[in-house]
Amino acid sequence: MYPFNPQPAWWTCWAIEWAAPFLLLLIVSWWRIKEKKEDWRRTEFLLSMVAFVSTAWIIYAGIQFRPTGYKTLGMIFIPGFWILCILASAFISWIRKESNEVAPLVVAVVGVSILWVFLSPPHQGHGEASRRSACKNNLKMVGLALQNYHDVYSAFPSQASGEPPMSWRVALLPYMDQAPLFREYDQSADWNAAVNQPVAKRRIDNLMCPAVPREIQEGEYPYTAYVVPVGPNVGWQSQRAFSDKEFEDGVSNTIAVMEACGQQIPWAEPRDLPVPGTAIGMNLPGREPHRSEGIMSAYHPGGSHLLLFDGAVRFFHEDVDPAIVEALLTPNGGEVVIEF
Repeated sequence: MYPFNPQPAWWTCWAIEWAAPFLLLLIVSWWRIKEKKEDWRRTEFLLSMVAFVSTAWIIYAGIQFRPTGYKTLGMIFIPGFWILCILASAFISWIRKESNEVAPLVVAVVGVSILWVFLSPPHQGHGEASRRSACKNNLKMVGLALQNYHDVYSAFPSQASGEPPMSWRVALLPYMDQAPLFREYDQSADWNAAVNQPVAKRRIDNLMCPAVPREIQEGEYPYTAYVVPVGPNVGWQSQRAFSDKEFEDGVSNTIAVMEACGQQIPWAEPRDLPVPGTAIGMNLPGREPHRSEGIMSAYHPGGSHLLLFDGAVRFFHEDVDPAIVEALLTPNGGEVVIEF
């Protein structure tokens, strides 16, 4: 079994990416200090080449040697290496007592920094607080869609409805500002049939958690972060829709949707978490890295979100008592759920 979210050996990653650039910078700087011929333009040119070559190497090494989910992490410090090259140029000129113009390198580092802001992946530069807030808002949107669906049909959608089965996530598209996409979906065909692939391969941001690294979110079909428990004693069943009046424990005490990023379920696939059959736990290990066999799994430090049938979104910490989760899974269990 593999840990759900394995952490890389950071010192190894940084050493692979940055050892060669630093060594190259030291060699070129030492050579320019020792060379007798005075030519600050040559120094500027050589250090510019060091910066460009090192940038290319850091990008390549990050993609090749960093584990999935962390491939772009080291790239955000590239402008800092350019600044180091400017400082090296100024130091060399001071040692050699040369007049120096660092304008070319200054312009280059400013240009690279600006480009990096626009070209960096969306999740870079955003704190965990903003990612958690965005994930919570996504689940609130799902909760609102469920409420609107219930207002129209006097019941929540089935976990899978029709033949061939259609996922509840597809059924909610019209209530998530995706009505045109829902009209493209052919309900007489399988979710991954050729006619439905343009829909199934479309990325639906409201069904994705921004904390999940982009390369993990997107397999052949985009994976959703949000799944439901399905089974005989929970609030979701295949080909069976529940009204809120059937929830004897109350919609505020019954889980509707959970974060389960480690299950890697395509958002359009009519597949969710069977109960019983899925271990009650958070971020449990899986058969492959970044997979989890547990009922909840998320990339937020310390826990994951869940949505209740009343539309409330709660954040459960990793050390939550599994008994609380089990009690919240059943709509008619009669359990007394303590504060959570």
